[in-house]
Amino acid sequence: MNLSVLVSLATVLVAMLVNASTIEEAKALRAAFCDNDETGDEIENCFGQLKKMEVPEEIEVIAKQCCPSVGDRKTGPEVRDWYCNNTAEAIQQCNECQEEKLNELDNQEEIKKLMAPFEDCILHIFTNVTDEI
Repeated sequence: MNLSVLVSLATVLVAMLVNASTIEEAKALRAAFCDNDETGDEIENCFGQLKKMEVPEEIEVIAKQCCPSVGDRKTGPEVRDWYCNNTAEAIQQCNECQEEKLNELDNQEEIKKLMAPFEDCILHIFTNVTDEI
C-alpha cells in the first residue's frame, strides 16, 4: 500500500479528530500545525506511525479523488509543508470529500482500528494543547 495514501487518509483523520468541520476550525488546525513549532513537530512525529500501516485498497481511490495535491507527500515534514502551503478552505474541501466517502465504506470499523495508534497520537497532542489554553 502506498504510504502517500495513508498520509492522505491521515489528513482527514486529523481534521475529524479535532472536529475541524468548519473553516474556522480548519484554520485553527492549520495554525497548530504551521504556526506552533512545538505542536507542529509533535504532529509530524505522529505521521511516522503511518509507515507501519496497511489500509484497504479503496482508501487509495478516495485519496486520489479527494486530495490529489497530497500526492507523493510521505513524511511528517512533507505533510506539514502541504498544510502550510494550502489555504484552510483547500484543506477543508479535501477533508470534507474524504470524510463523506469514508462514511460510505462498509469496512469503517476495520479502518478505525487500523488508524487507532495514529488517532491516539493526534488526540494526545490536541488534548494537551487545549488544556494549556
